[in-house]
This record gives sequence, C-alpha cells and structure tokens, in this order.
Amino acid sequence: MLNGIRSVSTALGSGLLRVHHSCRGLLDELPGYAWPEEATARGEDKPIKCHDHSCDGLRYVIHSTAHVRRQVSDVLKDSG
Repeated sequence: MLNGIRSVSTALGSGLLRVHHSCRGLLDELPGYAWPEEATARGEDKPIKCHDHSCDGLRYVIHSTAHVRRQVSDVLKDSG
C-alpha cells in the first residue's frame, strides 16, 4: 500500500497526474486522506481507512500501471 501512496504522491507532485474537476468523489476524499497521530507515534505507516474508496482506486491504477508509463517514457526519450 505504501508504495502505491508514494507513486500517487510522486505523480501528483511532478504534474504527471492531474485530477479533472468532474472527479468529485476523489476531490472530496483527497484532503481527508490522513494518517492517525496515534499510529504514526507508534511508527505505523498506514492511512485512516474511512471514506477512501476513490483514493484506493487511484492508488491501485497508478501503482499497477507504473511499468507501462515507464515503458512509454523510455520510448519517448529514445525517439526524441
């Protein structure tokens, strides 16, 4: 799960991923995607599992297709 969260964070932070305004469920969930302070204090690295279905779907799609995006990126680099 953490690798998927990192993949989404990297894609959003680098501008490779943008969320369309029509994705209301995801846009509503993203600000609430957080880690419980108690778990973080214990060294546990896991988000709060509440109202996160869209975030989970985004994480799954981004992380499970990372190899395809890398291949496309490599092809584009080689052709340019």
